[in-house]
Amino acid sequence: MQDLRASTDASPRALPLDELRARLTAERDELMAQAGISHDDLVDPEDPTRGHDAVTAALQSMNQAHIAEVSEALGRMEAGRYGDCVDCGAEIPVERLEIMPATRYCVGCQQRHE
Repeated sequence: MQDLRASTDASPRALPLDELRARLTAERDELMAQAGISHDDLVDPEDPTRGHDAVTAALQSMNQAHIAEVSEALGRMEAGRYGDCVDCGAEIPVERLEIMPATRYCVGCQQRHE
């Protein structure tokens, strides 16, 4: 995989979008596949008192939220807005996008959302 940090002052527009798109698509597909099997893997029909249903529901909810984040990132790529913070419009640093390619916020806006 190519190093996305070719320059410390690189713009998100200079990122290899095909590579990131493939990475995000693979991640989304994997999450969707996991969502289809997570309930069967985690619920023990012999011992329903163990609370697996609640754990499964929470994991499925988190999984669905992450699938939505990845799909939104792919949509921003298609629209030419990938790498822009959805709150303030500032460019998200390349290093942040490399670590979290589905992120929608710059660091400042992310901190306000937490």
